Amino acid sequence: MSLGRMKGAPVAEFLVWYEERFGAERLREVAAIADPAKLKDIDVNEPGLGIVARDWYPAETIHALCDAFDLATNDGSVHPILREGTEASMEATLGGPVRRLMMRLIISPNTYMRNAPTLWHQYFDSGQVEVRQTSRTALEWHIDGWRSHHRMLCQMVTLSEASVFGAMGCFGVLATETACVTLGGARCAHTIEWQRR
Repeated sequence: MSLGRMKGAPVAEFLVWYEERFGAERLREVAAIADPAKLKDIDVNEPGLGIVARDWYPAETIHALCDAFDLATNDGSVHPILREGTEASMEATLGGPVRRLMMRLIISPNTYMRNAPTLWHQYFDSGQVEVRQTSRTALEWHIDGWRSHHRMLCQMVTLSEASVFGAMGCFGVLATETACVTLGGARCAHTIEWQRR
């Protein structure tokens, strides 16, 4: 069964950051760990492995890269790298002060909650997203049927919430993974809490 397709956006900026932080040679070394047959849709000699944010890729391609990162960081350092890389990726994605000001003016946690399924499908071609408000300053995400799921991508989705809600003007944002299918959960889920907006 196909794992479906996903946009390059969730990983493109991460790869650019990784290359800037650790060097092009190190990024190519990580890519060399992956099954070359699964990387036929990208050019590992291009900056950021040639992944374009707006283009759609077979999930198997992205999974091969995620698996390579898992193997390359078998010393337990993948989570700190993911955290730092996701923050840098989101900073690049969310843009400068003008875009952030616009986000604060037109996007609220409630708007985000209502539009989460539409936003999700801008990046992934599978998965049913349900977001519900659990208190005045907390939301809970549930993702079912996400065929292109990978543990690393799941962590990146959760880690990205602090940047998204921060750009909305929320303070003290805490995103916490509460379930993952890789860890035996029936679905993937995380919570987002903030102190004020």
